[in-house]
Amino acid sequence: MNAKKIWDSYKFPLLLLGGIFTGAMLGIILGEKAKVLAPLGDIFLNLMFTIVVPMVYVSITTAVGNMVNMKRLGKILGSLVCTFIVTGGFAAALVLVRSMDLCLLLVRFPLIPRPVKCRKGSAPRQSKAAKMWKPF
Repeated sequence: MNAKKIWDSYKFPLLLLGGIFTGAMLGIILGEKAKVLAPLGDIFLNLMFTIVVPMVYVSITTAVGNMVNMKRLGKILGSLVCTFIVTGGFAAALVLVRSMDLCLLLVRFPLIPRPVKCRKGSAPRQSKAAKMWKPF
């Protein structure tokens, strides 16, 4: 294989890896100054997400539409459903764990301070959470 054929075959992945490497090096070298380039990276990632998701959907639907063997189609759809169920289960478990962490955090440090009973003539003490709380 000559270099031109390799370049034509792997142009996009090589440019993508080169951009990732260049961005990482700029981030390491420039530090905080590299945050100026963050909007470019955000735009690139958003464009990738808007391209990749429809592309995966179209490739799956065309592959299913062109299938002739129904047994093979059943196996593929079964594995697809299992994959969605397993990844959905992981996501649900992660959400439950994170929400429990948040609930425990809110119980320990409430956003709205509880009323404090005090003796006559003395002012109530404010908690740290109450001092940080700023109503809208």
